[in-house]
Amino acid sequence: MAWQGIPFSIEKIEQALTSSVQTAHLVLDKLPTVMVETPFAWDAIIGAIIAGSIPGIISYLALRNSYQLAKMQHALQSKEKINNEIRAAAANYVTAINYLSTDYNAWVKDVLERRIYPVSKESMPDHIRENIFRAESNKNLLNLLIVPDKDGNELLEAMGNAQNALTPFLEAKATYRDNLQLRTSVNNFLYKCHEYFLRD
Repeated sequence: MAWQGIPFSIEKIEQALTSSVQTAHLVLDKLPTVMVETPFAWDAIIGAIIAGSIPGIISYLALRNSYQLAKMQHALQSKEKINNEIRAAAANYVTAINYLSTDYNAWVKDVLERRIYPVSKESMPDHIRENIFRAESNKNLLNLLIVPDKDGNELLEAMGNAQNALTPFLEAKATYRDNLQLRTSVNNFLYKCHEYFLRD
């Protein structure tokens, strides 16, 4: 018998019943109650906990790694910024010393050729004094910027040697030998700067 739809039409029911050889009766009192009794599903709960914890663990690890990466990038940027400031101060320091040496030699040569007044600290021209001030200023800046660890102490020691070689110029008593010593000390300081920047 084909599906007749809901509600059943009476004509179709009568026709189905009368066409049969046997008499059929159809009684519908009520639909039975369906009860499903299952045991407590621990496997479903454990599965849900595991399924929920996997994205949580992945998120936690991603956040932790992102934080560590950001921290490392910040440290590298800070180090690079300080290294750039050290480079600038070292370059200014060496430039001031080179100008001081060159101007001092020209001044002494001029004084000796003219024999107008003796070479003394008091008669030193202003442009040489300015270079002395620039060298001292950059030396102090380098002392503040350079970290006094093993590599930093080597660089500070090289700068101290350059400063000691500069003393005869500051006292207006420098000779040709003092000039060579100053050049050697400045070159050593530059070499130590390169070593300092290549550390780590």
